Amino acid sequence: MDARLASGARGRFRLAELEGALTRHDCLGWADAGRIEVGARADLVAVRTDTVRTAGSLPEQVLLAATAADVDTAVVDGSVVVEGGRHRLGDVGALLGEAIAGALA
Repeated sequence: MDARLASGARGRFRLAELEGALTRHDCLGWADAGRIEVGARADLVAVRTDTVRTAGSLPEQVLLAATAADVDTAVVDGSVVVEGGRHRLGDVGALLGEAIAGALA
């Protein structure tokens, strides 16, 4: 984490290294996660590549360009949670606002 501070240089990590760190779950105690194979936990995210932020990005750049607004589909432990950009619970922002207001009342 402090490599940039120590070296004074940017861009010290290749995208493959960052992607590898992003998919490592063994440090969380989940040895069966972070890869796509039979029997492994199925946490996947599909990101749109035709949005203002992602249009024109190379496939390997989408990870660095996309935000939560660009998520089209999310599968958590094998269950679809977001489909077509919509969370199965509905308007998550409104639900969060209601929960916060309720907690403050």
